[in-house]
Amino acid sequence: MGAAAAEAEKKEKEKKEKAAAAEREKKEKENKEKEAAAEREKEKKEKAAAAEREKAKKEKAAAEREKAKKDRA
Repeated sequence: MGAAAAEAEKKEKEKKEKAAAAEREKKEKENKEKEAAAEREKEKKEKAAAAEREKAKKEKAAAEREKAKKDRA
Protein backbone atom coordinates (compact mmCIF):
# COMPACT_ATOMS: atom_id res chain seq x y z
CA MET A 1 0.00 0.00 0.00
CA GLY A 2 2.82 2.41 0.82
CA ALA A 3 4.42 1.92 -2.59
CA ALA A 4 1.15 2.61 -4.38
CA ALA A 5 0.64 5.79 -2.37
CA ALA A 6 4.20 6.89 -3.11
CA GLU A 7 3.68 6.19 -6.82
CA ALA A 8 0.43 8.16 -6.83
CA GLU A 9 2.13 11.03 -5.03
CA LYS A 10 5.00 10.95 -7.53
CA LYS A 11 2.55 11.07 -10.47
CA GLU A 12 0.63 13.93 -8.87
CA LYS A 13 3.87 15.86 -8.37
CA GLU A 14 4.87 15.28 -12.00
CA LYS A 15 1.44 16.42 -13.14
CA LYS A 16 1.77 19.64 -11.12
CA GLU A 17 5.27 20.26 -12.47
CA LYS A 18 4.07 19.80 -16.05
CA ALA A 19 1.18 22.17 -15.44
CA ALA A 20 3.52 24.76 -13.92
CA ALA A 21 5.91 24.41 -16.86
CA ALA A 22 3.06 24.81 -19.33
CA GLU A 23 1.87 27.92 -17.47
CA ARG A 24 5.38 29.41 -17.53
CA GLU A 25 5.67 28.74 -21.26
CA LYS A 26 2.26 30.31 -21.85
CA LYS A 27 3.26 33.44 -19.91
CA GLU A 28 6.60 33.66 -21.72
CA LYS A 29 4.82 33.40 -25.07
CA GLU A 30 2.32 36.10 -24.04
CA ASN A 31 5.16 38.36 -22.91
CA LYS A 32 7.02 37.86 -26.20
CA GLU A 33 3.86 38.67 -28.12
CA LYS A 34 3.30 41.82 -26.04
CA GLU A 35 6.91 42.88 -26.58
CA ALA A 36 6.61 42.29 -30.32
CA ALA A 37 3.38 44.29 -30.46
CA ALA A 38 4.98 47.11 -28.49
CA GLU A 39 7.97 47.09 -30.83
CA ARG A 40 5.70 47.24 -33.90
CA GLU A 41 3.77 50.13 -32.35
CA LYS A 42 7.02 51.96 -31.55
CA GLU A 43 8.25 51.51 -35.13
CA LYS A 44 4.90 52.70 -36.45
CA LYS A 45 5.08 55.86 -34.32
CA GLU A 46 8.69 56.49 -35.36
CA LYS A 47 7.74 56.16 -39.04
CA ALA A 48 4.82 58.54 -38.56
CA ALA A 49 7.06 61.06 -36.79
CA ALA A 50 9.67 60.81 -39.54
CA ALA A 51 6.98 61.30 -42.20
CA GLU A 52 5.67 64.32 -40.29
CA ARG A 53 9.17 65.84 -40.10
CA GLU A 54 9.68 65.24 -43.83
CA LYS A 55 6.32 66.84 -44.61
CA ALA A 56 7.18 69.88 -42.47
CA LYS A 57 10.57 70.17 -44.19
CA LYS A 58 8.93 70.10 -47.64
CA GLU A 59 6.30 72.65 -46.60
CA LYS A 60 9.00 74.96 -45.24
CA ALA A 61 11.01 74.65 -48.45
CA ALA A 62 7.91 75.38 -50.52
CA ALA A 63 7.11 78.42 -48.39
CA GLU A 64 10.67 79.68 -48.76
CA ARG A 65 10.45 79.27 -52.54
CA GLU A 66 7.19 81.20 -52.59
CA LYS A 67 8.70 83.95 -50.45
CA ALA A 68 11.76 84.16 -52.70
CA LYS A 69 9.47 84.33 -55.74
CA LYS A 70 7.47 87.20 -54.17
CA ASP A 71 10.65 89.02 -53.14
CA ARG A 72 11.92 88.92 -56.73
CA ALA A 73 8.64 90.18 -58.12
